[in-house]
Amino acid sequence: GGTLLKNVSPALVKTEQYFPKLANVTIFSGASQGQVNAWHDGQSHSLFTYLFLKGVEGSADGNRDGSISALELQKYLQQAVPYEARRLGDTEQTPVLTQIQDRVLVNVR
Repeated sequence: GGTLLKNVSPALVKTEQYFPKLANVTIFSGASQGQVNAWHDGQSHSLFTYLFLKGVEGSADGNRDGSISALELQKYLQQAVPYEARRLGDTEQTPVLTQIQDRVLVNVR
């Protein structure tokens, strides 16, 4: 009569941890291998997407210099996503960043 897991993206695909060498590419993943992406109640997208968007809007600007780097966004997401996933749905969710080098992603105005 319903889903086994409530408010999560149910795709549990086991993949090899292979990342091609692509210049100027930063890859953010919503959850670690074997985890699911929780959905944010009241939003039309996942918890990761919600917090990612909040991060690039300015919440991830840790040093308040008006720019958000990949490492600042990673730090913000690695703190906010697991906390909110546990708080909202008692779910374990740890985002992953794969990158070539740190770089400015967003300039906040």
